[in-house]
Amino acid sequence: MLTQQKKIRTTYDKVKHLSPLAADGTGVIEIEIAMTYMLKEGKRIEDYFDLEEYYEKATLEKVVSTPPYYSLPKEIRDKAIGA
Repeated sequence: MLTQQKKIRTTYDKVKHLSPLAADGTGVIEIEIAMTYMLKEGKRIEDYFDLEEYYEKATLEKVVSTPPYYSLPKEIRDKAIGA
């Protein structure tokens, strides 16, 4: 069941930790998970993915710019900071 959430005016700095809403299909989600794991383990992404490939490069940029959900403090998961 979908619920309507109230809108809150905020700044980008308070929501930059959130993942953008996107209709990512299978394949992209798996690549995001793999890249996140590899970064956590200190592995070189370019050893496993062709970063000349548009979707792989764009996915890496998304992964690097958004902190992993598990690393966020529980009080700011899924919401703006201070909301």
